[in-house]
Amino acid sequence: MQILVIIQIIRLIRTIEYIIANLNILLERIANRYVTLSLELCKAYILSEDDVLSKLHRVIEIDQIREHFHKDSIRRRDEIINELTFIQSEHPNVSASVKTRAAIQKLLNYSKNIVIV
Repeated sequence: MQILVIIQIIRLIRTIEYIIANLNILLERIANRYVTLSLELCKAYILSEDDVLSKLHRVIEIDQIREHFHKDSIRRRDEIINELTFIQSEHPNVSASVKTRAAIQKLLNYSKNIVIV
């Protein structure tokens, strides 16, 4: 009787280990998805901030206000770049997959434009 209880306890422990392993994989995938989204969002923000900085002199004519916006924009961009660097160092695999996906997307868009023309 005690042997049966011990065998059931061992089965339960194996089942719990299996569940924990699969739950760990699932949570890692969810975290990687959020990291991927944050990397893409950071890159898009940096590109848009650079675009705004390049056109700032045409939008704002008053020098003091333009300088104020320029300094704030540079400060925010530097903060985002620091965050992006931290994310890339913490999650190099996700960073590589985002860069690969972006390169593939550029190639697909380029080839699509060639086919259309």
